[in-house]
Amino acid sequence: MRTTTLATAGLLGLALLGPLTAANAEGETCRGEAATIVGTPANPALLGSDGVVGTEGRDVVVTNGAWKVSTLGGDDVICVTAGGTSTLKQVVIDAGAGDDVVDGSTAPDWLVQAELGEGADRFEGGAAGSSVHGAYADAAPADTERDVIIGRDGPDGVHSGVVGQPNSDVIVLGAGDDSLVYGGVTASDGSIDGGTGVDEFFPSTLSAPGDTVIDNAAGRMLIDQQVVATWTGLETFWTGTIGGYAIDFVGTAADETVYAKVSGRVRATLGAGDDSFLADQAPRAGSVIDGGDGRDHVYVTSESGLLDLDLRRGKLVADAGSPYTTAATGFEDGSLFARRVVVGGTDSRNELRFSACDARLRGRGGADTIVRSYDSLFESVFCPRFPKAHLSGGSGKDDLEGTFGRDVLLGGRGPDDLRGENGNDVLRGGGGSDRLLGARGVTACTDRRARTSCTAASPGTGRTAGRAARTCAGPSASGAASADHPRGRCRRWWSGSSAEIWTSVARGSIRSLGRATRRGVDDAVRELIVR
Repeated sequence: MRTTTLATAGLLGLALLGPLTAANAEGETCRGEAATIVGTPANPALLGSDGVVGTEGRDVVVTNGAWKVSTLGGDDVICVTAGGTSTLKQVVIDAGAGDDVVDGSTAPDWLVQAELGEGADRFEGGAAGSSVHGAYADAAPADTERDVIIGRDGPDGVHSGVVGQPNSDVIVLGAGDDSLVYGGVTASDGSIDGGTGVDEFFPSTLSAPGDTVIDNAAGRMLIDQQVVATWTGLETFWTGTIGGYAIDFVGTAADETVYAKVSGRVRATLGAGDDSFLADQAPRAGSVIDGGDGRDHVYVTSESGLLDLDLRRGKLVADAGSPYTTAATGFEDGSLFARRVVVGGTDSRNELRFSACDARLRGRGGADTIVRSYDSLFESVFCPRFPKAHLSGGSGKDDLEGTFGRDVLLGGRGPDDLRGENGNDVLRGGGGSDRLLGARGVTACTDRRARTSCTAASPGTGRTAGRAARTCAGPSASGAASADHPRGRCRRWWSGSSAEIWTSVARGSIRSLGRATRRGVDDAVRELIVR
């Protein structure tokens, strides 16, 4: 019989987080065995306690909503179950030494974080996902015994093996989008099955000397011509070399992604899927990267110098003092991060992203998207001055977005969207029905088809003016409308802060002929529809 001293409400809460005795565990089972310990549902406000603590012998634990379980030594069996009305729905398990079994499938909506510890262990996850450490490299002695780790439908993160040791673990990641950090060399009785979903592979051999080959078609990885890992069902690979060693990648018809820390030559054939190749710097001279069939994306970073990518010609030029050219064929989309960026698209649709101090991008044909990207996976580009960009969409329905510096945006033929962002910009829609948007700064807007222009002065001046034309007239400075402008024919976008737009309305330079729609915060783009 358990007794409790009601000294304070806090002590009561801590007591409720402790384990129950064997007598209180009657009727509870775990994988067909009678439970020796049943936990108490966790109180999220009192997570500082030890939770369930086992013994150095064999424990059969039903967590019953407990937030933390430590079973110490022995060949333990742990079943994760919900209990009470706790909203925590996650549990941290330290199975300790021994051949242990952790079963998370009995609480499918609970997240399970488990350290299996030394011994030949088995883990089965639940549908909500799990994080499992089969072994830690700094454990003494290192755990090299065979673990069986089975994921389910949720996103699972698995750490397996020890660097420099044979890895006998059997890993089945299941149906979710999972990740595997893998150490050591796959032993004859070890295996990796990614299952369905998009699964990531992080080998712990990124700093190992020797050329690296990842052959996803054959499902194997080699370093210095020695097989270090074999698998099925993996789609995303993190790799890299040091000391100038080469990277080779062979893809399949699946959608694959390769993240590469490059120190030497790269040869990558990505196959027929919608693939991505991302490098922390430009591959060395003699490299060949082929996107293959499908819609493919190439992403390259340079800490300094020039990156010049021509998607139509399939060439990438890098110049950080000594220019060299590598082949980059079969790609439809590109992202470049460097001090200077030059990109040319194809005659089809392209998505082009950049971060640069000086950028010049041309979409050519197709409905292109050309925008600045603020997300860099590797190095960020530092500009000593405000950046500038010259963006040209070409023919097609294009979407162009500038930087916060001085930009020139050219829409070309087709109905285009041009957004200048902050800075003193020039926006030219060209042919087609275009939308031209500025922000803070002096923005000159021209639409060739409508034969109108607008100018938003610097913030605080309150000047917004339009110029009348035959087919589409904005209001003149005096508020008069062109007789050639039929009602409802012209939809115009104006640049400037809301203060400028509304000041112009108040002063009469924009009369009730127009309707200004306030969008977002004060410095956002404003829309004016001329009636």
